[in-house]
Amino acid sequence: MDNINYYLVKSIGLNKKLIDESFLKRGNWEDFDKNKKTKYRSRSRSRNDIIKKSPDFMYLDGDNVGNRTYWEYKPKIKNAISDEKNKITRKNNLFTNLYQLENKISSSDFSKLKEMLPIQYQYDFKSLFINNKIQMIKYKIRHLFKTHPVWIFKPVYSLGGGSGIEVFDNYGDFDVYIDNYVSKFNRYWKNNRGNNYVENNYWVLQEYLTKPLLINERKFHMRAFYIFNNDLDNKPHMYIYKYMPIAIAREKYQNKNYDNKNIHDTHFNYDDVNYSREVIFFPDYFIEKNILTKKQTKVLFDKAIFLGKYLFEIIKNAKCFEPNQNCFEILFTDLMITEDLQLKLIEVNNNGGLKLEDHIFENILQEFVDPIIKPKNKIKKLNYIYKIL
Repeated sequence: MDNINYYLVKSIGLNKKLIDESFLKRGNWEDFDKNKKTKYRSRSRSRNDIIKKSPDFMYLDGDNVGNRTYWEYKPKIKNAISDEKNKITRKNNLFTNLYQLENKISSSDFSKLKEMLPIQYQYDFKSLFINNKIQMIKYKIRHLFKTHPVWIFKPVYSLGGGSGIEVFDNYGDFDVYIDNYVSKFNRYWKNNRGNNYVENNYWVLQEYLTKPLLINERKFHMRAFYIFNNDLDNKPHMYIYKYMPIAIAREKYQNKNYDNKNIHDTHFNYDDVNYSREVIFFPDYFIEKNILTKKQTKVLFDKAIFLGKYLFEIIKNAKCFEPNQNCFEILFTDLMITEDLQLKLIEVNNNGGLKLEDHIFENILQEFVDPIIKPKNKIKKLNYIYKIL
């Protein structure tokens, strides 16, 4: 009798039925139940009834990541790497660390990388308040509006889905917003209660891209799946999934009315009754609808590969959490295309969920799980994941 392996998948959006089917077809996996006795045969003794203490594979996303119930498990493979990832998944670290590559890479590569980065500034408002520098920073930001009229203001720590994000097309509105914000939180900062309110301290101010490429006259962004992996030899690698789902705004784009979230926010779930709810992907949809040529999509995908190379450079020392030796992490990376076909990096998230991309999970199993725990049955190879490094 072959040993059975156990999986635990707790996801905010993955289809449980499809997950079970992916493992079932391998022939040597079962859903993990910590209270269930399982048949196990070791070399030294005959088959015995034991309680499996940990799953062999564990995948968590959404609120499940912070659930301490799962922290006690020690799977062979899991989707978590060390905090080195924070160098790119925190908005106030990402651009800073990319710019610090200037003296480490060729000047031509750095020029290409810089073209992919909107202008961005980072602020710690607790520190600015304590050091009486709020007015100085406001003065500097006032001048930013003279060179770039529209800016997006984002909290480093947010609940996702665009929460806390504001867009400003004039300094006056921004000034009022900052005054109200400082007034709300300065009492905590005065009493040094920053540990409890750290999520309210850090913000980024990013150049708003006012000339995006459009789909059906609507703004959109793409989500690239970069996957960092420590392999069987504990060597780090970076991959990219070949297809990127598209998030689209609900209303036609206008370079104005920035407080209208139906125009300027992009979503993977479409609520507009006149617009398809079907998920669309780069590059296929763009080629099919003659939005871009096949050659143009290849150029853009090559730029995404180039970007992944330097995201990897920043986090290449990330490790698995002990005692785990095999791990991977999906880096949910938001990209935009401008009307002149420049690829722009917006942000990187480490907890984006896989609500719309059940099929990527099968590819993850094939690339990062099957080499470690061989399937009993033959699995048809999909080859949708491209190895960057």
